[in-house]
Amino acid sequence: AVQKMVPWGLGKTLSTDKYDRSLDILGVGNLTANKQFEVLLRLAAALVPDFPQLRVVLIGDGDQKPYLWKLAGQLGISTHVTFYGHCSRTAVHEAMAQARVLVHPARYEAFGLVYLEALAHGLGIASFATGIAEPSGQWHVASDEKGLRQATAKLLQEAPFPPATTYPVRHTVADYTRIYQRFAPVSVH
Repeated sequence: AVQKMVPWGLGKTLSTDKYDRSLDILGVGNLTANKQFEVLLRLAAALVPDFPQLRVVLIGDGDQKPYLWKLAGQLGISTHVTFYGHCSRTAVHEAMAQARVLVHPARYEAFGLVYLEALAHGLGIASFATGIAEPSGQWHVASDEKGLRQATAKLLQEAPFPPATTYPVRHTVADYTRIYQRFAPVSVH
């Protein structure tokens, strides 16, 4: 039997009227080996010659932070990269309101709520095939680091995009309600 996944949903599509889009690339997640943010830093270094004013922000904390900080220096992009550390969801959404492209080089995501949030803010997305990755004009799914770099360069030229709510929360609620009604024990009075 095929099992259907119930995706997490977002409450609404966000208005992008007041966004300034002053950040080029945004990375959001735990700074751990699984998230592979060193890939993001290497692709940023490769893009700086074509995008000399490139601004990159990494949001998150974790055991890879000292390594990533050092790598940014070794790659000569320290002036292009800002590490925000751990942030509230509100601060993440504020950063998304300023960004043009989400680069998410994780090697694994069970779902990837950050993808839905990025789409809702009208960001282009460059990622590997993880979680709910779904190629579109706004979302480029790469198979390797070179492809991710090429996708990011293309998205930087095209972004921002209209906001999109791929998985509305009302569908999530309806799916869970159907599951509950199907499996909930019948009470006997």
